[in-house]
Amino acid sequence: MKLKKEFSVLLFIGLMMASIILSGHIPRVEVLAQSSKRVKGIDVREDINWSEVYHLGYRFVFVKATEGVNWAKPGFEKRVEDARRAGFLVGVYHFGLPVDKEGNPLNKAKDEAESFLQLAGNYLKEGYLRPALDIEDIKHPKLGELHPELLGKEKLAQWIKEWMDTVEGKTGVRPILYMNSFLFYFLRDSTIVDQYDIWIADPINREPTSIDFPETGGWKTWAFWQYQRDVNLANGKADLNLFNGDETELRKFIITPAKNFDIVLVIDRSGSMGDIWQGEMKIDSAKKSAEALINVILPGNRIALITFATDAHVDVHLTSNFDAVKNAISKAWPGGYTNIGEALKEALNELETGIGVMKAIVFFTDGHITTGMKEEDVLEGPVKEAIDKKIKIYTIGYGDPSYLREEFLRKMAESTGGKYYYASDSFKLENIFIESGLRTTGWKIESTFTGSVKEGEIVKAGTFNVAFGTDSIRVVLNWKGSNLDLKIYDPLGKEINFTAPNVIYSGDVKPEYVIIKNPLAGPWTVKVYGKIVPQKEEYYVWISTYVLPSAQAFSIHGYVPLLILSLIFLLIGIFTWRSISKKSLNNKL
Repeated sequence: MKLKKEFSVLLFIGLMMASIILSGHIPRVEVLAQSSKRVKGIDVREDINWSEVYHLGYRFVFVKATEGVNWAKPGFEKRVEDARRAGFLVGVYHFGLPVDKEGNPLNKAKDEAESFLQLAGNYLKEGYLRPALDIEDIKHPKLGELHPELLGKEKLAQWIKEWMDTVEGKTGVRPILYMNSFLFYFLRDSTIVDQYDIWIADPINREPTSIDFPETGGWKTWAFWQYQRDVNLANGKADLNLFNGDETELRKFIITPAKNFDIVLVIDRSGSMGDIWQGEMKIDSAKKSAEALINVILPGNRIALITFATDAHVDVHLTSNFDAVKNAISKAWPGGYTNIGEALKEALNELETGIGVMKAIVFFTDGHITTGMKEEDVLEGPVKEAIDKKIKIYTIGYGDPSYLREEFLRKMAESTGGKYYYASDSFKLENIFIESGLRTTGWKIESTFTGSVKEGEIVKAGTFNVAFGTDSIRVVLNWKGSNLDLKIYDPLGKEINFTAPNVIYSGDVKPEYVIIKNPLAGPWTVKVYGKIVPQKEEYYVWISTYVLPSAQAFSIHGYVPLLILSLIFLLIGIFTWRSISKKSLNNKL
């Protein structure tokens, strides 16, 4: 009887552990968790004995490459190559000069970023560590005492953001931000707080212990810590650093082949776009809808804007600066004929410069071709080129369908693997743009719900099932006017806290979205709350997912040890059962 009880307990434990793992309800460790095996590294401005430094246990290095505008540190290229040959993970950094010694603006951020790209661009590629921007209070040998904070909090934050956006927009690589702890504290409530991986200069002038950490100045976490400066090391001088993680986590800072998405947004601005449709000028409906699309594109992806009439014009080249795209859209004004072929050719040319793993075109028009290439030439020319280059085209027709050549627009889209949409009113147009934004950035639309809600009311929009192996789910809510809110419940009936570590929340914007990482497998529920609704409000909800290949989430995220443990319990249970059976048989004999 005792052995039977042991078998039952072990079998129960094994089955429970296996079911928990298969449900997906296992917390996953995030990068930059506090680690007891932090990696040592250095940053340098001069030559050093690389092999000796490596044997001392240092594993990464940042080399000063550039400063200000049109100035590169002599010999930095050789230092980078020598460090790589010695076995280091190597990145480069730029020393920014936003102010002079009086605190007046010195250089424009964009000019410095473009200079950095030109002079050090060869080291912002696959295999190198992500680059860094160095902003600090310093006594400059030529410029004197420099204090970037004299520029003012938001002006300094904007300078940093513009430099970062320019580099990321051209390379798809998000730089690291280096500053001293005072400047991080100075910018603790600015618009850029917690927007970047940070490298903190906070010297303690000794080797740190496992319980030593830098002062983050109110920022949530840190990636690199410069804990000693100007140390005599291996026939040279270096600053000493720690990475906040082990070597596996450090390798996640290596630049890899691009995984972002490039989207070209093509907007018709021909004369007919000035017509009134459903109580609003069509160009205004297009502007609002295009902005809704941009609002669901996640950081790291890139958007370009092309507007067209008699000719086509690239208003904004591919960029991750979404505000610049919105600003350009707001300036579009109708006038001229409709040259679809020229617009499509410009879009394809723009994508030639793209670095995304997926490239797509969202093409909006309210009419048919009135100048330029004929329909058959468009299909045989630029559309065929898109097919050959595996670029999907999503076409959107709007307004009076008698002015549209819907079959032509459908062929443009479907022959490339895209989709044609028709919108009869501005709310449908917004929703189509939002859906196009999701599809062109890798989200799979699983289901949609629509309905209406009145003030103070909470209505159930619908339920959806999350499969095992789903990496992330995304719920997007759009509405006509007023203000609605999402409420999401997991398979256990628990309401999702939008401030939880595994949740990304758009904030109180339109459209509103929530991304939940590592979701529980099973049925989920979405509800819509009529927060501020003067009259009954129509809403639209999308459910979309990212799924890991072959549902291998447990092996990718460290579930293997737990599976092995559960199997051990099961095997012990089986051997116990065999022992019980053998003993029982001997007793009978």
